[in-house]
Amino acid sequence: MPAISFNGSSNSVVVAGSDHILITSAQYHTLATGNAVVYDIGSGGAAIAGLTDDATYYVIKATASGSDFPIKLALTEELARAGTAIDITDSGASGTAH
Repeated sequence: MPAISFNGSSNSVVVAGSDHILITSAQYHTLATGNAVVYDIGSGGAAIAGLTDDATYYVIKATASGSDFPIKLALTEELARAGTAIDITDSGASGTAH
């Protein structure tokens, strides 16, 4: 699994209204829909609302637009392939290395 880090406390990175997590272009291009990832809050952080620390999720690779490279997360590979994302209710996180 590729290691991907993002600022989980930023509302411009974790977009609750669309359930997107925006990552870098390089990170985006290493992922495919259905890839397993493990969510880790990092040291001293709090989890994004709707996600659980050390849980495995499955990537839904959303369409990139300009400088935005969004992904969503699903509970199973099957749900990821169907496009059924977890409801991220709020970034609600602390810490910048999720």
